[in-house]
Amino acid sequence: MNYIRTTPEYSDTLNFLLQNHSAATANHTPEEGFEESTTPHAHCLMALQLRSIAAKLESNLEKESQLYTDCSLRHIFLMNNIHYIVKKVMDSDFRLFFGDKWIKARMTNYRQHATCYERGTWSTIVAWLHNEWILGSKSEVRNFSRRGSREAFEEAFKNQGYWSIRDPQLRDELRISISQKLVLAYHGFVWRCKNNDLERHIKYEVDELEKFLYDFFKGSLRSSRSFWSR
Repeated sequence: MNYIRTTPEYSDTLNFLLQNHSAATANHTPEEGFEESTTPHAHCLMALQLRSIAAKLESNLEKESQLYTDCSLRHIFLMNNIHYIVKKVMDSDFRLFFGDKWIKARMTNYRQHATCYERGTWSTIVAWLHNEWILGSKSEVRNFSRRGSREAFEEAFKNQGYWSIRDPQLRDELRISISQKLVLAYHGFVWRCKNNDLERHIKYEVDELEKFLYDFFKGSLRSSRSFWSR
């Protein structure tokens, strides 16, 4: 995107040079996420070329994402990159050439990847925290510190310490969304343990959990290292 960010400054010249392609684009079908009733700039030949470049970039990103064997990391990768494209378009004159509907479609796309990441990484863990007591016996609650549920819980935290979301606003939005679900579920789990003489099975306090969440997606482990090394 950085290579083409200056093209709007030369739109008149580029449109003149692209006139040879007008016959090929005369019957052009508007691409997904593009509206007919938009700014005049969005209908020019250069706009068509820019959106074509963006479509190829999106296709390449989708292919590259398949290199990640971890499905959650795949969603983080696509969310990061689609958000980057959207931000570059919104923060420049590109917006006139891509159109608001195109932008909204990509915003929806990267938010869908964020939702898929959350579900894939945390939904099972949140369900465990809710159900450890509901399942019945106290022995099942004790087993939170012994079974695969705790292992998955700690492994998820370990991974988030390595992964990176560079945009501060996007990082905070995702972290807050996770915190709202995870901390609430863990708080309920801790409360049920403490009210049934099972405090010794609580490995982490709620405020510790919140502290570790703060280090998510910074690309370094920091305090998260102590989380699973106990």
